[in-house]
Amino acid sequence: EWRGTATPARGRLVQAMAELDDEVAALWLDNQRVDAETLRAAIRRQTLAGRFVPVLGGSAHRHIGIGTLVDAVVDFLPSPGEGRNARVIEAPLAALAFKVVRHPQAGRLVYVRVYTGTLEKGMRLHNPRTGKAARCGRLLRVFADRRDELETVPAGGICALTGLADVRTGDTLCLENHVIHLEPPVFPEPVVSMAIEPVKSADQSRLTTALAVLSDEDPTFHVRTHPETGQCLIAGMGELHLEVIREKLHRDHGLETLTGAPEIAWRETVTGFAEADHVLKKQNGGSGMYARVRLAVQPMERGHGLVIEDAVTGGAIPSQFMGAVRRGIEEATGCGPLAGSPVVDVRVRILDGDSHVKDSNDQAFRLAAAAALREAIEAAAPVLLEPVMRVDCAVAEEHQGDILGDLNRRRARITGIEHRGTEAGILAEVPLSELFGYSGAVRSLSRGHATWSMTPAAYEIVPDAIRPRLLKVPA
Repeated sequence: EWRGTATPARGRLVQAMAELDDEVAALWLDNQRVDAETLRAAIRRQTLAGRFVPVLGGSAHRHIGIGTLVDAVVDFLPSPGEGRNARVIEAPLAALAFKVVRHPQAGRLVYVRVYTGTLEKGMRLHNPRTGKAARCGRLLRVFADRRDELETVPAGGICALTGLADVRTGDTLCLENHVIHLEPPVFPEPVVSMAIEPVKSADQSRLTTALAVLSDEDPTFHVRTHPETGQCLIAGMGELHLEVIREKLHRDHGLETLTGAPEIAWRETVTGFAEADHVLKKQNGGSGMYARVRLAVQPMERGHGLVIEDAVTGGAIPSQFMGAVRRGIEEATGCGPLAGSPVVDVRVRILDGDSHVKDSNDQAFRLAAAAALREAIEAAAPVLLEPVMRVDCAVAEEHQGDILGDLNRRRARITGIEHRGTEAGILAEVPLSELFGYSGAVRSLSRGHATWSMTPAAYEIVPDAIRPRLLKVPA
């Protein structure tokens, strides 16, 4: 049935391979047939050499082409023993945790792939992120709901480990005397948040536990408590993501919840340099509180988060209180002055301070550091950051103008237009705040003949002129 399509396609594949592989080229130039075994071997050689990339089609939903894909992995891709990675080959053991799951019977399972060495049951594993080591429990090969115990897992193997409470997705596991860092996956920051609470107040502790489990499993799902209202806030990659979380709470944990309206996960940062010097002094006879902290804040490039530097000299702040100073700074960055949002991409330098022999303690320095940082941020020209999404909209060409006009009204930055047969592919970067309800708008403008998707792009500064509208506060 498909011979008329497959035969010319195979001919094009052989011709393409003849341009890369000498063995296929010799057969092709002599007008000899290239059999399947020769073609597979050539594809493998050129794939391993990095000159050819096999692309396969199929559908996981309809289970079409899955067997072919699995066969291609075996036929064309290198086994762990065939390649040399100069960064890890000398390590006796290197494994990467790529998934964490809570199983009702097996408990917390950490899925790992072994890159070099052999993982053994009961082995003591070092986590470079935490600097701690722990002994793994069982090694499990998981097939759907079946779990087979293993004694060892060689390089290239994948298994689930028990007994590793502090390991998170992206952590490297190695030996204590051969520490190595594998490059972890990079997870985007959440862009939508909402308040959540249980229908029954008696379920609050169960909800807290369940949310902690879900955030442990999903690195893109965050949970925090609003510093002013005390509300529990959940944040994720979109409205659908948070709806899936609610469904999991109901299905897996038997919890009915109430949620607020979805809100943008704003961030705040500074655009200037500022110093602040705060003295906390409470002395009413008896034991008091005293601490002085002077610090400076300045902006950093996007994606750098919070960087704290200790520039104190002469022991002005005793070393035993520096941990409290850092905690105070971290707490203060959790609630910015503009929208109560986390403050990111700032460098904080602790410059100076003072202490009292009797009245200084951890709490005093934590409070003084937090107050000093809040003052410095307000003086350093704070700005609001909003998530910007990368949008790809495929629409019939006759509706292209309507879609472009609508995107421009949504503060979009058009980055490209591709012609895909009878369709136009519109590529744009659009603030997430302008995309609520966009599905309905696209459906209406295109008469139902358009599809679109969005992925996180970056956080960008909100223009001052529209900040009041976005935050719904008086100008």
